[in-house]
Amino acid sequence: MPPNRGGVTTEQPARSVAAFAHGVFPGPDVSHAVPDGFPQSKWATIIACPWRREEHINTLEMRAFVLGLEWQLSRPRSRGARLLCWADSSVLVGAVRKGRSSSFALLVLLRRVAALLLVSDAQVFVNWVPTEVNPADGPSRKYAFDATLGFPGEGPPSFLFAWAHEPSTRARYAQSVLEFVRFLSLIDARVEDVELLDELFAEWCHELYVQHGGKRRSVAVNALCGIHLFMPRVKGSMAYAALALKGWLRAVPPVPHPPIPWEMAVAIAARMVCDGHFVWGVGVLLSFDCYLRQGELLQLTAADVVLPADPRMGAAFAGRCGLRLGKTKTGREKFVEVLRPEVIQLLSLLVTATRTRGLPRSTRLFRASPSALLRAFKGAAAVLGLDSHVVLHSLRHGGATSDYLKNRGLPFIQDRGRWASLKSAQHYIQMGRSLLVASTSSIPRASLDLADALAADVLASFAFALAQWHGVGAGSNAIGIAC
Repeated sequence: MPPNRGGVTTEQPARSVAAFAHGVFPGPDVSHAVPDGFPQSKWATIIACPWRREEHINTLEMRAFVLGLEWQLSRPRSRGARLLCWADSSVLVGAVRKGRSSSFALLVLLRRVAALLLVSDAQVFVNWVPTEVNPADGPSRKYAFDATLGFPGEGPPSFLFAWAHEPSTRARYAQSVLEFVRFLSLIDARVEDVELLDELFAEWCHELYVQHGGKRRSVAVNALCGIHLFMPRVKGSMAYAALALKGWLRAVPPVPHPPIPWEMAVAIAARMVCDGHFVWGVGVLLSFDCYLRQGELLQLTAADVVLPADPRMGAAFAGRCGLRLGKTKTGREKFVEVLRPEVIQLLSLLVTATRTRGLPRSTRLFRASPSALLRAFKGAAAVLGLDSHVVLHSLRHGGATSDYLKNRGLPFIQDRGRWASLKSAQHYIQMGRSLLVASTSSIPRASLDLADALAADVLASFAFALAQWHGVGAGSNAIGIAC
């Protein structure tokens, strides 16, 4: 099967472009240094499809380059511009830089490149980049196994290693590792073995602690995880690093996010409805009832909801409601049942409204950015006098703690919360009960009484909050009026 073609592009400020361009021009020499920030840039895929016929790998690489160049030059602002390009094929880089090749197949394509640049009055500068940091490598392997893995210059096959972690995780770890690398550059240190790496990392941890007053431990943790990710053989061999991070954790214990009871979740949801966020208010109650993580909530679509009259689950599930979670922290294709009747009714209302408006079943029910949802949630919690450490995760924590207080067993809670082990769920619940006592002690008595009144009839509370929003308008203290 012929290889796939893939290409990506990115928009960068002038300062970043100048940094990327370092070493690309002037001069004929090929730079083998990866520009800072190059792998972490936000690249957008413009080409990702299989080739229709088999050709030599160098010819296919050049064809992909020409396609990407044609796409870029189709944009009006590319007229007369200088374009920066990267490729992991040394043959392509050398041929484009020289403008000629002894291979007739490549020469034909190079003449096409020359014609495109002539008519657009543009210049193109191309440089080599390693395959493992090439952002176009992923799209080029999207459809099938890429035969280029075995060709000289491509390096040993290692694409399976990258798939062991989520791209966002790799990017987060890589960013922290880069900070450690900058520290090594500042002290002009050369790491020659694992023992020296361990000592230098521990030294960096102490410097981070002193410079930032005990903060930024997560950067050091991510950097160590990144070292283990990119150098798996050193895992378990960095004792000083592990000891430094353990001491840091004892010196500055993390502040946990406390759970909230059901009544307070209803009060926060009602306040959000008063602020004009009815859909998000329903999401708050759904997150509490089903122990949803923020990502699980935001990815829900109308097709993922199984309503009581839905025939897809068969007669065994008739009259009940549930959610399909396509992707979770602990795996794919999970399912959780919605238990509270009032949440089922509100969720049914959302799904019915989606169908009434003629929207496709793939439409996300809770269309919001994580930051906007968190901002609305914390704003409602602040009005009620809750601690600033109360976040969206407090709903998941509160739902699990509430079910445990109702004498529901740990296996039930573990399955419902999608924890990988019973030990994790047990620690979670044990800490949750203690935090619940400590966090609710600081809530104003008026807010607690209001929460009890609103939770007595959730649907009536939502209806009243909607009336306040439509009657009073945005920005008013609708919860205060309800009091």
